[in-house]
Amino acid sequence: LQRCLLGADKLYSLPSSVASDAISKVVIPLVGELTEFCRRGDGRMLHADKTLRMSITTLSKVLLQYAHRLVGSDKVTPAAAAAEGSAFPAAWLSALDALVPASKVRTEEVSEAVPEAVKNMLLVLVAQNIITQRAAKETPEAKLWELTWKQVALVAPSLKADQIM
Repeated sequence: LQRCLLGADKLYSLPSSVASDAISKVVIPLVGELTEFCRRGDGRMLHADKTLRMSITTLSKVLLQYAHRLVGSDKVTPAAAAAEGSAFPAAWLSALDALVPASKVRTEEVSEAVPEAVKNMLLVLVAQNIITQRAAKETPEAKLWELTWKQVALVAPSLKADQIM
């Protein structure tokens, strides 16, 4: 799945709607289903925790690869575009929402994968100025930053903004 989603972008210039659908209708539900398998621990799926870890990695890579396409390029700054009128905020916050239950799976595979994926995504998104703390208060950019860190606190409580900046 990861190869298909990442390779498709190299072969075709996918529109943002396809990227958004791939994240919201394929990868995020996959993370959710695998999280439930792990939480139930019913044994119907061997190595569900490893598969969940791989799906978390896929979510991270796909979101990062398509971030600029989801943002759009008609705004003055990437952060402004990301915060208003683009598909990025919904995809980003949905990804973080999907990682909240996954972060509660208590296996070594998953408990390390979730905070690491969140940290990596934040490092890239901040470095590319897609999300930023430097926005003026009461702007869409500031709201996205605030919502991001509320979710990060649930997923990776030890991760702080100063580690990312």
